[in-house]
Amino acid sequence: MEATESGIVHCDGVELRATLAALGLLPINWDATYAMTRSPLTTPHDSGMREVALHRTSSQSSIDPRYASSTPQSTMVDEPTQFVWDTKPAPQPVSRPTPVLASRASVGSTPIQHLPNEVLLLIFSFLKPKDKLACALVCRRWKQWAFDPSLWQRIMVDGLEFDQPAALSLLERQPNVLSFRQSKLPPSLSLKAASAQSALHSLDLRDSTISDAQFCAIIQGAPNLVELDISNTPLTDKSVMLTGQVCSGLQSFSACMSDISNDAIRFVASHCPQLHTLAVGWMTRPLTPETIEVVCRACPDLKQVDISGSQRVLTDDALTKLAQQLAGLQVLDLSDCYGLTDEGMKALVKNCKQLRHLALSRCHHVTVAAMKSIARMPTLEAVDLFGCYTNVYPHIQAVCSHLRINSSILSPVHHMALSAQALC
Repeated sequence: MEATESGIVHCDGVELRATLAALGLLPINWDATYAMTRSPLTTPHDSGMREVALHRTSSQSSIDPRYASSTPQSTMVDEPTQFVWDTKPAPQPVSRPTPVLASRASVGSTPIQHLPNEVLLLIFSFLKPKDKLACALVCRRWKQWAFDPSLWQRIMVDGLEFDQPAALSLLERQPNVLSFRQSKLPPSLSLKAASAQSALHSLDLRDSTISDAQFCAIIQGAPNLVELDISNTPLTDKSVMLTGQVCSGLQSFSACMSDISNDAIRFVASHCPQLHTLAVGWMTRPLTPETIEVVCRACPDLKQVDISGSQRVLTDDALTKLAQQLAGLQVLDLSDCYGLTDEGMKALVKNCKQLRHLALSRCHHVTVAAMKSIARMPTLEAVDLFGCYTNVYPHIQAVCSHLRINSSILSPVHHMALSAQALC
């Protein structure tokens, strides 16, 4: 390639073909000469050429004699063909930003994906079970940490109606604390999946809908159960007696507002001597004085007892035996026990030196004198006197202003249980 004085550049055929191919006028043929002079990644705009003006001139040239006779004289030229083009620099093309499309790699580089596993686990610990299950669908890493056993030690799903997959998913987590309060379990729940609950320590089924078959399946696989609440459930004596057989280490048992017989309560008490909390208030068949005596004798370590709603079944003699055998009693609910009088209160003051909370709501036969003696008990902290305002409450308030009066609408036994769960 040569440049003349007039600014015209001459080139041979090889250079011309490479130039035309670079401009997109010919197919690219990457021969050795062209590959050494131009990168395959270079575009026509990068070559620095703006326009090509091809001119043909006449000069002497040798023509193949084989075609001399067949070539018209008028088309034959004597000089070699010359091609020239303007060598002025081409203007730079306008650069436009390339749009960035969201890809899997860019999504994975978000800040939350760089959080340490410990921080991600802490965030998941504040979520409800249904939110944890939703997070498990995001990616494999979230699924791994959303199903970490430490996040499923306490499953509190109250007031819900579960279908088969949801109930199985929760039971497969094998929690330590499980609460289905006010919930409805599916009738077709797999008993095999429900029976694998060896890690279960606390089970709350208050106000729930569950069959004896489903309950027995859970209890048979939970020999380490410590706390059980079946208040206001359709369970029968079959479930309660199986609980006594399997869960010998049971420490808290609640069956308020249930249709459990006295025989079943005696069976549980005789097989679970470590009971420290017993709530059997407002049962359709209240505890008889004979049952109370058997329970107190079998479980001398009882600290909290709820036998409210016994009406006239509970007598002063039965309360006296209870106070004598349960000297370490701390919380006692005797609400709506109409048969109690001052004689039973004297037995409490004499024997229960560790009593902290006493409920005597609507015990109308307890006089002001008995209540004043109870109020002077050194360890007493709270007393419930709902329905006794006219004849008792003003006198108690005047004698012992340090007492908390009517501090809990619910039974103090249930209130203590809820507080304990909140602290877990």
